[in-house]
Amino acid sequence: MGHGQLTRNAVKLRHAAAAACLAASAVMSSGAAAQDDYICAERPLVTVGAVDADIARFTCEAADTGLALLGSCGLELVRPVRIDVADRIDTDHLHCLGQFSCDDDRVELLSPQALAGAVRQDRPTGQIPSERLFETMVAHELTHAALSHATPPGELGVVDHEYLAYSFQIEALSEEEREIFMTLAPGEDEDAAFDRVNGFLLMMSPDHFAAAAYAHFSAPENRCSMVARIVSGEFRFPDLDRY
Repeated sequence: MGHGQLTRNAVKLRHAAAAACLAASAVMSSGAAAQDDYICAERPLVTVGAVDADIARFTCEAADTGLALLGSCGLELVRPVRIDVADRIDTDHLHCLGQFSCDDDRVELLSPQALAGAVRQDRPTGQIPSERLFETMVAHELTHAALSHATPPGELGVVDHEYLAYSFQIEALSEEEREIFMTLAPGEDEDAAFDRVNGFLLMMSPDHFAAAAYAHFSAPENRCSMVARIVSGEFRFPDLDRY
């Protein structure tokens, strides 16, 4: 769960250590190997840019899994989305593992091999195999994409986006992998977790924010209900401009 920035409609909200990087202008490193384009057979709205067919196939499979999770709550892509996979991402933010550009519907992700050397081993993400982490990051970034398709530009705040993106990312983990991550919210009930879903925690500790988000989201009465309430505008989390 990488670190980064959100740029939306020329209004830039920078936050330290925010785990998914949403950016409107970052590009893959010019030194990256040449990529080929692959259209995902099961998800033709998704095109993958990758250095070989195996990485593209793996990314398409991850996209199919992630979009199935989103679809279970009525979130889906309505425009083409491109996923570029490379060993480097050019960005102003350190430790950025992935990002989504709402301006051109483009996801950028570090490859599984690059992820293995980029994650800190003292964090929950460092205890999850890089291939599996990559798969869940695809779900995370596609959540941002689907939300940008379902709402007017600039409608959702950073915390709204990250609450759902992290929740679907953690849901994409196996039960064993999820337990590793949820040690950051041991025994936390949904009400206590809800109180911790805020921009301050997102800035200070994205991993703890993610665990709190999922502890609340995963309650059966919250899951798809929270998706619907956020997309419709019925509910908004306090956003980063409060801090």
